[in-house]
Amino acid sequence: MLGPGLILAARAATSPPHLELVARGHVIWSRPVQAGDRVDVAFTHSSEGCRWTHHYAVAEHGGLRQIGSTFPCVGPGMPTTSTDATPVRRTSEGYDMAAPRRFDRITMMNWRNAGMTVQVGSRTWPIGQWLPDYEAFVMRVR
Repeated sequence: MLGPGLILAARAATSPPHLELVARGHVIWSRPVQAGDRVDVAFTHSSEGCRWTHHYAVAEHGGLRQIGSTFPCVGPGMPTTSTDATPVRRTSEGYDMAAPRRFDRITMMNWRNAGMTVQVGSRTWPIGQWLPDYEAFVMRVR
């Protein structure tokens, strides 16, 4: 017969991974995800004043794999090549930069004027409204 601890461990092992937003040491939002699901984090850049979107995919064994970033404007200090050395491309949506990197967690800071959102699939959540100004938070897959 299984005890309560073994039942919980078995349930946790079979539950799908979740994209989590963590602030002040607590999970304040969670969404089930699958490997390959696209996750977009968008915000209005504080210096450039334009909307940036970072594109991620849920990695096969946890974490997030950054696919790239899209932004409609550029300014001083903007990179001219992507992290994989391909050039930054100009598209109808703005500039597109490849950024193939894997993250166990993404640490960010909220600024309410940025109107920060996270999109998973076709659904968007206004995460910037859930946090005070200048609050650090982490996005992770667990």
